Amino acid sequence: LLIQKSFLGKSSDIKIPYILQPIYDLKQTGDVKFGPGTRSPLLGLLGGALPKLSSEQHEAVSKAKKYAMEQSIKMVLMKQTLAHQQQQLASQRTQVQRQQALALMCRVYVGSISFELKEDTIRAAFLPFGPIKSINMSWDPITQKHKGFAFVEYEIPEGAQLALEQMNGALMGGRNIKVGRPSNMPQAQQVIDEIQEEAKSFNRIYVASIHPDLSEEDIKSVFEAFGPIMYCKLAQGTSLHTHKGYGFIEYSNKQAMDEAIASMNLFDLGGQLLR
Repeated sequence: LLIQKSFLGKSSDIKIPYILQPIYDLKQTGDVKFGPGTRSPLLGLLGGALPKLSSEQHEAVSKAKKYAMEQSIKMVLMKQTLAHQQQQLASQRTQVQRQQALALMCRVYVGSISFELKEDTIRAAFLPFGPIKSINMSWDPITQKHKGFAFVEYEIPEGAQLALEQMNGALMGGRNIKVGRPSNMPQAQQVIDEIQEEAKSFNRIYVASIHPDLSEEDIKSVFEAFGPIMYCKLAQGTSLHTHKGYGFIEYSNKQAMDEAIASMNLFDLGGQLLR
């Protein structure tokens, strides 16, 4: 074994012989050093027990345990609070998205409108499908006529969907009007698809253009001919015993629902065509 050491830029070689046999005879040439935790040199050498803690030290340990437990509880509570807040934010975000999607679903675009037609004519044509909240027609300030299109907003999305299905291509003022969804609908298409998918789990139909003199019981007695009705409700009007001209009927099975739709659409009930 050769160890090369350098002293002040000079090198020297020190030869250390190999140890060929175990060494049994060891002699102490210096003082034995003991750690601070030993009560005596003998106990420290033999690995004896540490000294007992004083009452002040016991109290300090208890305080440390209490502090650690409090910090642990605080961390758990903080994580739980954060998770709850995140869930609330996610739920609020979902609710906002659903409300925005429902607002979009209440609107339809009406194009290719004859320039001779007025807003009252558009309202009268689209009113049978449900109560209209507003009609927005773009007007040309120079010609003082509308630009040939309008946006009709219903109070409920079912009215807009029904108008979309039955008014697209209808003849008005010598023109076949075009009825579709607003151009910003794709922004909320995923949420709209979820809402429409949820609606499929119910055997529920939307009925509009109900004569004001007909009551909830009248509608139920007519529609229960197609099967057992679980739910029948007309939208409450502004005063007692009045309705808004539309309502919902839910059947116990899909077959009854399909038969009611096929048979009662455009049926003359009390002088008005049901939608």
